[in-house]
Amino acid sequence: MMTSPKQHLDIVDLDAAINGISSSINPDDRCKEINTITSDWFTLVVGPRTGVNAITFILNCIKELEAYPGRNADMDAIVLSMLKASWNNLWTITDSVGRQLVVDFVNSLCKEYKTYDELNGVTTALELIESQGKMTPEEISEIRDNLNIEITSDVSPDGHSFQANRISMKDVSKNRPFHKACVEFMNSLTKIQGSTVKVNETGAHTVFITDPEADPFFDDHTCIATFLGIDLHHSLTRKITILVTGCAKSLDARRRGIEFVKKKHPDIDIVCCPVSGDGFEDGGRFLSPYGAAGAETAYQEDMMKTGSEYQAEILRTHLADCIPEDVTHVIDIGQKPTDFASKIVQRMQEKDNNLSNLESWSKQGPGFNDFQTSPEEMDEFVRTLQSNGVKVYWSDNKSGLKITPPEVTERFKVLAKLNPDIPVNRRDTVVNFVWTSGLPRHFQGQYDGFLYSRDAKNLLLQLVEGGYIVDVD
Repeated sequence: MMTSPKQHLDIVDLDAAINGISSSINPDDRCKEINTITSDWFTLVVGPRTGVNAITFILNCIKELEAYPGRNADMDAIVLSMLKASWNNLWTITDSVGRQLVVDFVNSLCKEYKTYDELNGVTTALELIESQGKMTPEEISEIRDNLNIEITSDVSPDGHSFQANRISMKDVSKNRPFHKACVEFMNSLTKIQGSTVKVNETGAHTVFITDPEADPFFDDHTCIATFLGIDLHHSLTRKITILVTGCAKSLDARRRGIEFVKKKHPDIDIVCCPVSGDGFEDGGRFLSPYGAAGAETAYQEDMMKTGSEYQAEILRTHLADCIPEDVTHVIDIGQKPTDFASKIVQRMQEKDNNLSNLESWSKQGPGFNDFQTSPEEMDEFVRTLQSNGVKVYWSDNKSGLKITPPEVTERFKVLAKLNPDIPVNRRDTVVNFVWTSGLPRHFQGQYDGFLYSRDAKNLLLQLVEGGYIVDVD
């Protein structure tokens, strides 16, 4: 029982409880166990405190735990667990200068960051250009080379047996041309309105499965906007459908963030598709922007709008059944329920409404977005697509696509032209992400250079010294 009133003895209790975790479980499960133990312990011992006092308590805990032999391996998870237990419960940051301080602090530690989804959008656009005969295979191959994109056929992701086309970067040190092209295509959108765009009446119906504002570099926005920019130049689509996913009461806020695209193409539907199941009920990454409170306002205000989350709740349609029957290309870059893959398999085995026009499925993953979907279910999903003549592409977190701080600045300068709210939403995404990351590796993986065990205490001290910590009522 962790009931001692003295902090030192409480630290002993915490250390003992963590020592009781089985040594045979995998690292992610160990982090989850540490989070449960630390959160319960923190709630018990911290009591009602002001925000600054809570931060002081956390800093003292870090100092004491650093003295425990063998505890350093778990420090990232312990520190993150205390931050998650206290953020928006005991303390928060409301001042815009304080929020920007958080962003600037983590940025200062990193030379580059991981980014993902735009790779799937660009390669699908290039595939459409080639399949529609607008360029020769040789010309498309040359463009891929110039953009540092490599597509390798018959490759299996780690832990899976299916073989499909892997999308990656040829040389991880030569990503600049790719990012430059994305910015140029996005910038072209700032100069047009959808009413002036020529639709290809025999072109593709492209569907995006997307979770905008779950990523600090807004790669969903970048993916969709870059694809639209390429479409603008080559007239590839007759229709675009955007399925916005995530947990309850977050989707209208997400949809608002990308609604600018409706002005850039004459036939775009944006539809909220709530996702339920393990992991989606506890907030965190699945609120918008990442872990932020306040998405409820957008939900209430947008109830009567076409495609709103409220209307989706009434219809109760599974995400797999939200994909229009006449879809030709899917760009799958968003969160999905665990049974999504099996539902698609079932749908494709039906006599009717079986996605018979589907030509291509480009997937970011397998990985985080698939939520406990077993390798066997994913293998069956891919093989079912392939047996029906669908080309399958995949690109996971080992694709090698990284972005530098100057390129991030360049990206958001253009995105701000498309939606002036994006820079503030992005700032809030980063602020919430750092305190509420699902696992330490989720934030540390994207911000390579930041460690909770080493850097959180310095960030907290700067926030306290600047007077940016605010009590939560």
